[in-house]
Amino acid sequence: MDLNKLRYFLVVAETEHVTQAANMLGISQPALTRAIHRLEEELGVTLIAGEGRNIRLTEEGLFLKQHAAQALSLIHISEPT
Repeated sequence: MDLNKLRYFLVVAETEHVTQAANMLGISQPALTRAIHRLEEELGVTLIAGEGRNIRLTEEGLFLKQHAAQALSLIHISEPT
């Protein structure tokens, strides 16, 4: 699993808006959407449900948001400086 996909997912989960998250990440909205879809395919679950222009996290998305944030913070702490 690519850690960038997790980081991308977390930004989308925090902002609850794909276009805003893409702007924050400096990537295009379609590229971000594709990365999230690939992550969902890898995990075999739906993480984000669209609701008009807004998104909401599924139960699995909420679970991943909590645990991915913890994992990425541990990875960041253990990286050599």
